[in-house]
Amino acid sequence: MANSTPHASLDRVKRLCWLCVATMTVGAACRSRPPAAASFDEAAETFVRLGLALAERDPDSLDLYAGPPDWRAAAARDEAPLDAIRDRARSLAERIETTDDHRRDRGDRRENFFLRALRALRFTSSPNRPADGGRADHLLQQIRALGTRIDILKGARPRFDDESRLLFGTAVAPPDPARITAVRDELDRRLPGRGSLRARYAAYQRAFLVPESRRAAVVERALAECRRRTRDHLALPADEQLTIAWVSNTPWPAFTRYDGSFHSRLELNAALALTVDGAVDIACHEGYPGHHAIAVLQDAELVRRQRRMEFSLQLLFSPDALRSEGLATVASDVAFDEGERATFERMELLPLAGLSPTDLDVDGHVRIEQLVAELRRVQVDVARRYVDGQLEFVRAAAQLEADALVTAPDAFLKFVNEFRTYPVAYVAGADLMKQALGRAAGDERWNKYREIALHARDVMPAPR
Repeated sequence: MANSTPHASLDRVKRLCWLCVATMTVGAACRSRPPAAASFDEAAETFVRLGLALAERDPDSLDLYAGPPDWRAAAARDEAPLDAIRDRARSLAERIETTDDHRRDRGDRRENFFLRALRALRFTSSPNRPADGGRADHLLQQIRALGTRIDILKGARPRFDDESRLLFGTAVAPPDPARITAVRDELDRRLPGRGSLRARYAAYQRAFLVPESRRAAVVERALAECRRRTRDHLALPADEQLTIAWVSNTPWPAFTRYDGSFHSRLELNAALALTVDGAVDIACHEGYPGHHAIAVLQDAELVRRQRRMEFSLQLLFSPDALRSEGLATVASDVAFDEGERATFERMELLPLAGLSPTDLDVDGHVRIEQLVAELRRVQVDVARRYVDGQLEFVRAAAQLEADALVTAPDAFLKFVNEFRTYPVAYVAGADLMKQALGRAAGDERWNKYREIALHARDVMPAPR
């Protein structure tokens, strides 16, 4: 993939998100006639099979699959081309959206297709939709994302924010300059030494790095504590299991692959430079109550008990992925309050890493990491301008270092080359989940977290 992407012409992207038109009048609940539950079950199976067919052509598109093995085997045998998958998805969307209003309100087909598709996002859901209408909205969201991904694989290059809306249902607004200034000012006060914030932050981080020989033990202890806290509040199956593998040649620092049957594999980048606070983040985000626990809950409740087969598959580029990343990103705030986290790191992880609890300011480190996490908005802004052709690789890398304190900017940009708008999922997803969780604390916060995980389709991104 090229380092920068020029703005696409409307002719070049007119196929993009053909599917969004099918959602334009979903909000007209009072005259809506959604299909019966059995028809939705059939539609859900068709969607899953389409997602598996896409994964055969584009493995990056599949985040998880926990459905029948023979469906995946059938997709491998079928070897469907991308055009055929897109045509089947279009037909599926048209079957799901059956309202008279939809047929009447398609609008002037001379209107530019791409602009009409984007405008359709405003009508994806309504609080007045019937229950089955909510299931229709959810399926249409995922199908729209699948179609968009196919168009991108075939060469469409929408602007960054347009692609984000079509894949994830929302976009990240540019960072608030006043807030970014306040974050940098506090970092300037907290980080010792002189010179650039980036250099001082890198030097500060080195004091908390876990020696390579002790990384596995630190990660395992962090996972055990996160698992204990999660199982104290969430009813997970007794046989759920998360195994760890250290891997090379991966664009992700860490990635959890749910294999079904309540088992996941956590792949950790062998080149990962890990701090004690980073170990807690990974344990919560990837394991408990993050990706592994979310996948287990959904498999047990939604797939096995309710037979909602659409949840047996998650596309990496989809609103479901945004909600999953959002839940995983706030997982550490659910598992620990700030004081508990610092105490655990000081009393348990620092000694295990061979670091001195008396020589290091753990509370200060936790706070500094919170501040740096707010600069992810700057990362998305740089990625936006990079993808849209406003920054070339070298200038984008320099801005990531200086403005977002990214320690490996080249790796981040190579990630964007491959996964394009995916950084949006972390920032917009976390915003969505923080809003949904509100100020709930303790058991109430855990209960809300579980409810969001099991009713993800009801938490719709707010269109931007």
